[in-house]
Amino acid sequence: MRSFLMFVLVLCLFASCSKAPVKTSPRLSPGEQAPVFVLPNMLTAEEVTIGRVFYDNNATVLIFWSMACPVCREALLEMDQLSEEYRGKAIQFFAINFDVENLQGVKAFVKGENLKMPVLSDRRGIVTKSYKAYDYTFSLFVVNREGRLLMVQYDHTPDLKLRVGKLLDEIISGL
Repeated sequence: MRSFLMFVLVLCLFASCSKAPVKTSPRLSPGEQAPVFVLPNMLTAEEVTIGRVFYDNNATVLIFWSMACPVCREALLEMDQLSEEYRGKAIQFFAINFDVENLQGVKAFVKGENLKMPVLSDRRGIVTKSYKAYDYTFSLFVVNREGRLLMVQYDHTPDLKLRVGKLLDEIISGL
């Protein structure tokens, strides 16, 4: 009897430990509320409250990137050019770097390329995780003034600049 009870106890423990965790979506989707956050500007250390930025602009473009990816650096430069095209149209761009090492190299790249958009630092990766962009070296999100995601792009595609520009034009023309 004692062996049988021990067997049942072990079986119950095994069954409770083997339950699959509740699955969450591995990515964000258009229509979802964008996570809000506060991060420091990498070059000035000024704190940027991104939730306020959403409501002050027609759209906000968030670009998550890592220095470790050469293609991502190219994509970041494309988005910086696009940010210049939309200057003065209440469209705000932010580059969010999530590197934890070689921060001097990241800063040197930002200064050397003379990026026009603010570059925020997410050294702890909390914001990157909230956007579920941690597994990607480049991710892009377009958020409307209500804080809803309009575009979610994990990884860089060759036509990304064109697609983002088209969406931003639609936002501006719809005002």
